Amino acid sequence: MNCPLCFSSHHRVFEIDQKRSYLLCQHCSLVFVPRDQLINDEDEKKRYELHDNSETNFDYKNYLENTAHLVHSFLKKGSTGLDFGCGITRILENSLKEKGHEVFSYDKFFLPDDSVFENNYDFIILSEVIEHLKKPFEDLMRLTPLLHEDGLIFVKTKLRPENPEKFKNWFYKRDVTHVQFFSDCSFEHLSNTLQLTKAIQIDRDLFLFRNNR
Repeated sequence: MNCPLCFSSHHRVFEIDQKRSYLLCQHCSLVFVPRDQLINDEDEKKRYELHDNSETNFDYKNYLENTAHLVHSFLKKGSTGLDFGCGITRILENSLKEKGHEVFSYDKFFLPDDSVFENNYDFIILSEVIEHLKKPFEDLMRLTPLLHEDGLIFVKTKLRPENPEKFKNWFYKRDVTHVQFFSDCSFEHLSNTLQLTKAIQIDRDLFLFRNNR
């Protein structure tokens, strides 16, 4: 079994709970759930449909609009972007459009419009997405060539606790659709492999990478 980020076969058990195992890659420091323990796509979609991630959920809408505000502060006027993994709504897209940007949305389950992969972008957003990807390296390798020179990738996710005891009780791992958990070391590997600048933390859970190709 190989790490889904760097494909190294060198890993050890980091933690085991009643639902699944968590392996620590010795090369890139990603903690990941073995791929034979993941739920299938049908069950994954059903889990997302249980979430109240709608336009009428004020807290959820406010959360995404705050993210859009942070992203906007790093963009040039009239930038073109992609919200990858948008879910059932276009809240981020609409919020950034109101700020003068051209934005497209994609979601594997709810908006599977592959035409977005024919465009090029000044920025790409993965808001609470990267921890869900069953094939994170392949997905990111598909996205990064779409960036213009000096294009930006915004990744919103929670970095894992380094301490196994803290990880054991960490709420973020209880969601069975969360299948890997990043660290600073994992992000560094990601930057080097995809030719991105080192991640800059611009908010509590929001990180910025710049295309360095």
